[in-house]
Amino acid sequence: MKNDKAANSAVAEIARRTAVGLIRKVFGRTRVALTDFPAYDNVGDSALWVGARNALRLADANVVYGCTHMSYDPVALRAAIRGGTIALAAGGNFGDVWPRRQQFRERVVRDFPDVRIVQLPQSITFNTQEAIDRCRSIIGAHKNFTLMVRDEKSEAFARDKLGFDPILCPDMAFGMEAIERIGNPIVDVLCLKRRDKESAAPDWSAERALVVDWGGLTPREQWINKSTRYVRRLSGLGSVGRRAALAAFDARASHRVRYGIKQLSSGRVVISDRLHGVLIAHLAGIPVVAVDNVDKKVSALIGTWNSDWPMPPVADSFQEAYERGLAQISSNDPVKKS
Repeated sequence: MKNDKAANSAVAEIARRTAVGLIRKVFGRTRVALTDFPAYDNVGDSALWVGARNALRLADANVVYGCTHMSYDPVALRAAIRGGTIALAAGGNFGDVWPRRQQFRERVVRDFPDVRIVQLPQSITFNTQEAIDRCRSIIGAHKNFTLMVRDEKSEAFARDKLGFDPILCPDMAFGMEAIERIGNPIVDVLCLKRRDKESAAPDWSAERALVVDWGGLTPREQWINKSTRYVRRLSGLGSVGRRAALAAFDARASHRVRYGIKQLSSGRVVISDRLHGVLIAHLAGIPVVAVDNVDKKVSALIGTWNSDWPMPPVADSFQEAYERGLAQISSNDPVKKS
């Protein structure tokens, strides 16, 4: 089976430089509060946190405050940034599909009408006009709000429906340092399949495929999560406490990303309708075929950047992805048991 590690490393480096250049242009050398840490089991959102942290560091922006939506403290945040910039977490939840995430960013915008706010690259999906109107009313009214998006579909929606002039930027997962496969594959096809409301496909199975979703939090991650319950208190203890809080977040996110890489590495080939299942496998040099989710953000992102650097193919169904995946496996390359 062809080893694409070198090619994928080159892709990652180009994408990282592009993302960091845009982040540097948008943020400059400023104090940053990075909000909405993903204290849940989605590996993709942890990858976005790790990538954003690294991109901001490379862009010479100084992250001085971090929070979950539960530990968010407007007083501590304002004291920390001292005229700097608030960064809203990157991802695929700008809209009304995941209302808690949207409600949080709208709360931050209301709380800080006088502070510069940057929405890190997002995919945008709205299903109701009411939610669109609320977004225009709350976020669109902010005098110093910058919207970054990660695909051309979201770029057009933001401009045409929300009245923004967005900045197109690669997904923040590309901001991570180089990653590699962990361990040897134990199955032919690892199918990472959504089990939430973003899944566009019914149940699917195949003889040579192991069908899973991101696994639950490990005991270590659960312990780190418990420790971050004290983040609100730590963040009010000055710079030392804030650094301790950020360190806890970074440890949790890095551990979760490593867990996800190890999970994807169990397949000789990966097929997935999770965008970051596709991207992480691709960046780790694991052969991968994508399948769209319900709002087609997977194909939207791949289609946007495929002309700039090679991206994984998108199949019309899991069965097609499975057949494409099997075609990449040579008969004389047996599975190695770990």
